[in-house]
Amino acid sequence: MLVQALNSHPQIVCFRELFNGRHDFVDFSVEGYDNFSARDRARREEDPIAFLEERIFHAWPPDVSAVGFKFLYGQTWDYPGLVDHLRGDTNLYVLHLQRRNVLRTLTSLKLAKQTDIWFEDRQAPPKLTRTNLMRALRYPPAVVRTARRWVQRRNLPMQSPARVAISANELFESIVAMRMRIDHYDASFAEHAKMSIYYEDLVERREETLAAAQEFLGVEPRELTTTLQRQNPEPLRDLIENYDELRAAFAGTPEAALFDD
Repeated sequence: MLVQALNSHPQIVCFRELFNGRHDFVDFSVEGYDNFSARDRARREEDPIAFLEERIFHAWPPDVSAVGFKFLYGQTWDYPGLVDHLRGDTNLYVLHLQRRNVLRTLTSLKLAKQTDIWFEDRQAPPKLTRTNLMRALRYPPAVVRTARRWVQRRNLPMQSPARVAISANELFESIVAMRMRIDHYDASFAEHAKMSIYYEDLVERREETLAAAQEFLGVEPRELTTTLQRQNPEPLRDLIENYDELRAAFAGTPEAALFDD
């Protein structure tokens, strides 16, 4: 959602997960770039830093003021030296996207793995583009699931949400791991211009949050657009099979605030 919104600004180019560890494509998802370019895939694997400088942070037209990409915590392992390079470039601005409710994060992750739906566009069906066509040829089951989900959302009564089970240990470990990751990357990029953005604010106060992001990036403020919608807005009780058991395990602790009731 944040990537799409930033890309709607004429002065911003924001790539998606360039270093997602997939060896069959590069997730540019920006006009003029081929996600399935063999040359780009080879260059990224051979020298990710050179790939970044040559294909992303090269000279852009004067009307482009900010260029960046989405980078997840876990995408450091496949590209040794990349994080050190990013850390050393203090000219980079960092938008640190977080979520306050770790239980929501874990629930969403487990649901996405179960349904293979990682984001949802309720405004339009999948477009017939070269990238989407190539994806359909390479991963037909995933595309069929996406199309079916879109049809259900648009034309049929709302379906019952998928449900997952979460153990107390699983949630505890996720809380600890998330805190460690956030602290680690905040410390790693302490010398950079950095702004924290929270998913809850992006959903509930979108215009205000995106206006602050534009000010941080130093671009002319304008209304940004996104057709992506929040997935799984249902109460956690409707999404977690063992909700009461899990809530009871954290009763009387600060983490009790993670639950809806």
